Amino acid sequence: MNPKVLDRIHDALARHRLPGLAVAADHDGEELFAAGFGHLDPDRSRELDADTPFGVASLTKFLTAAAIMRLYERGRLSLDAPLSAFYPSLAFAADGSVSLHHLLTHSAGLPGLPCRFRARDIDAPENRSGGSAQTGLAPVASDAAPAPELLTADDLAAEINRLAFTPLARPGELLSYCNEGFCLLGGIIEQMSGQAFAHAAREWVLEPLQMTRSFIGPEGMPGDDELALPLLRVAQGFRRGRFWQAPLFYAAGGMVASARDVVRLIRSLGAGQALLSEDSRRQMVAPQMRVASRPGEHCAYGFGLEWHRVDQKPRSSGIRGNAPECPASWPTWPSRGCPSVCSVMWPGHRWHRSVMPCWAICWIAATSPGRLAVGLHRLVRRALRTLYPTGDSPGAMVPTNLAN
Repeated sequence: MNPKVLDRIHDALARHRLPGLAVAADHDGEELFAAGFGHLDPDRSRELDADTPFGVASLTKFLTAAAIMRLYERGRLSLDAPLSAFYPSLAFAADGSVSLHHLLTHSAGLPGLPCRFRARDIDAPENRSGGSAQTGLAPVASDAAPAPELLTADDLAAEINRLAFTPLARPGELLSYCNEGFCLLGGIIEQMSGQAFAHAAREWVLEPLQMTRSFIGPEGMPGDDELALPLLRVAQGFRRGRFWQAPLFYAAGGMVASARDVVRLIRSLGAGQALLSEDSRRQMVAPQMRVASRPGEHCAYGFGLEWHRVDQKPRSSGIRGNAPECPASWPTWPSRGCPSVCSVMWPGHRWHRSVMPCWAICWIAATSPGRLAVGLHRLVRRALRTLYPTGDSPGAMVPTNLAN
């Protein structure tokens, strides 16, 4: 990589107090670049690299969707199957109007639910709850919190029945992001496979894609010295947290994976890839539900992923995954045949827009020498203007001379 680009990456990390960064990129199935910058621990004694496992939080939803699609391809279930077929006691779905398709697209009408606060953390000595599947952070115990009771999807169904809520809309009318919907999908995978979700995900997705540095649950996970655990900001720097080990929420946000492995996962959407059929890939990336909170019409939700159109070409789009309060990643996939994939991860407490210029620098420098770098640089700047129309954009930090 151009030394000037490396200097800019290190400068961005120092300027914004980001402890480190891992990036991987490939094109047409060939790895172009994979590296780590900085460290994974507060003492800066252990460097991270492209094989360092990070908590990827809600990117796990894409893995869960892929596992559902594998069941669909085998004729084990229909995406239009009513949720009541799998959870007969679930009151809000008892009329058969809620389908698996609605769960995959966050359009079941469920509001934000507090079930995570009663999910059991099997790694906590006191098994106290209160975590968030989106953040992947270990929950903080509270004397006021009720005793954790939710360990299985059936426990979750009973808890949803206990909660008094009115659906936000009829199924299929409104996108309302809901972790519990993917927890229910995880329970369906367990019902159909006869295995714990972590085992089924490993057999059906992680192993076929050779994601050898990816884990769900504590089984087989490396020691803390090899993991990019959450780093929580404190007055004098950072302190290490831990991953939230709540089996109920594994399907919504429990995966730990390296930058290289995230590339392998998103690469499975590409033409000619063996994990999923062309029909399944097409359905997963199709813009199923518009994202009302995003400006314009360039964002939509597919199956377990958010779809971003980053220019005006009809088949040019992007996929983004991020977690606001844990190590996370940002994979990007231009959709024309899935030629290029890039993932970036960082061991920070909160998502920071300063990561965007680091991502753009790594992406362009890794994948696009010469005049192509100039073209992709313009593409990134155009995407930034779309994502931040008010001008509150980190785009000005992206250098303009990466082709040098």
